Amino acid sequence: MLDDTTHISNLTTLRVLEISESRAGEYSSLMSIPENLFDEMTQLQTLNLSGLQIESLPSLSKLIEQRLLILRWCSRLKKLQSLKGLANLETLDLSSAKSFENFHDTRFSEIPNIQLIDFSHTKIQKLPVFGELKHLTRILLRGCSNKLRQLPRLQHLASLQILYLPGASEFKKFMFKDPIAELNQLKVLNLSKTKISKLPPIPCNLSELNLSGCSELVELPSTTFLKNLELLDVSNTPKLAKINHESFQHPTYLRYLNFSNTKVENLPTLSNLRNLRQVLLRNCSSLRNLPAMEGVTRLEELDLSGCSALQVNESIIDSFRINM
Repeated sequence: MLDDTTHISNLTTLRVLEISESRAGEYSSLMSIPENLFDEMTQLQTLNLSGLQIESLPSLSKLIEQRLLILRWCSRLKKLQSLKGLANLETLDLSSAKSFENFHDTRFSEIPNIQLIDFSHTKIQKLPVFGELKHLTRILLRGCSNKLRQLPRLQHLASLQILYLPGASEFKKFMFKDPIAELNQLKVLNLSKTKISKLPPIPCNLSELNLSGCSELVELPSTTFLKNLELLDVSNTPKLAKINHESFQHPTYLRYLNFSNTKVENLPTLSNLRNLRQVLLRNCSSLRNLPAMEGVTRLEELDLSGCSALQVNESIIDSFRINM
């Protein structure tokens, strides 16, 4: 097992360096890294230290060719030094670095070519300002359950495709007057199990919107202009009771619709959703009537189990496979 890295510093033409342990990281013997280890590794492009029990990293400023920085499961790492000099960095992965709290930098402007940021299952409290990161496509913050309550402004992230925050249980809102509707490349927005109560207008090219388990959600954002939406999940949102009657006029690509365990009494017509495959309405105890579904010819599952107040039209029972 590696417990001394001093001999590595002489590998000046190295492009990939991996010193990683098991996922749990419980048996790592390497507890620290010399301050000068990376000083001569100017050609290094990939650095993977996953699972090491290091509490800090030396300066990375000499790694001017760095593309991937992977620090998964570094469970004792609390802070990163400045990323200044890493202008070519494309991937920054700190997922499951469960003690990680903050950055030295207040802005991500030092890494203008970053494409993927993954801080899932960390204790990150506040993210550096994003600014105009033109190449950033994915922000992953799954399970950041302690301190993260708000994101920096997202307005200028022109290439952002995935914003993923399931289980970020203290997240409550986006920045005031942050027009996320202008994120025209955003395809996946997952805010499940957060404390968000209301969303601002959302991007029109969205294909997946997951708000499952948002216990404070009282209002569903308008989906009228979401023509490319394929998945909508608002299950287990106990305060959600009303849906805009025009919500499903235009998202003709919608395949999956889940309103289970909500207090909705009525749903808008689903007749335009010709690609709909699954409609899940489990335990919607306040639901009294099913919406019009004449054009829904490809439906494979309609789950009405636990809808105790529902009056079901016999013609619908004959037309679809129903789980009751």
